[in-house]
Amino acid sequence: MKLSIAKKLIGGSVLLASAFALAVELSGSFRLSAVEINGLLAETTNGLAFTRLPTGTSGPVVVAVRRETSGEVEIHEHFHDIFVAQSGRASVLLGGDVEGQHETSPGEWLGGTMVGSQTYKFEAGDVIWIPAGVPHRMLIPDGGTFIYLAFKYPK
Repeated sequence: MKLSIAKKLIGGSVLLASAFALAVELSGSFRLSAVEINGLLAETTNGLAFTRLPTGTSGPVVVAVRRETSGEVEIHEHFHDIFVAQSGRASVLLGGDVEGQHETSPGEWLGGTMVGSQTYKFEAGDVIWIPAGVPHRMLIPDGGTFIYLAFKYPK
């Protein structure tokens, strides 16, 4: 099955059709180029852009993320994360304890302060595995842009 994504030129920037809307109808293979993924992440709000990629109704959750600012501490009790760096540089804080976080939905926690975590450099081509329940935070250097894919798997 061939998948084509409609492109429209407006004001010199390429806008892509909403790829995640295709996920419901997707029944075969597909390909999104790096250019198409970057197009989906072109507009940031408060230094963050993300979109769920089309993986069908029974596929894994895959999210493309663009960060221009550091993220909050995150804990996912029911999902493992695999991050694959696409471009730019960041640091990832992993593990330790978290103080002051708040539950945003069942099993999903944000915010707070990490104590006793380890810091890992993270750049294009690198992969990080984060088991469910492990606190993590993405740090972006001032003026930096970091793009990565997040694969989420149930525990």
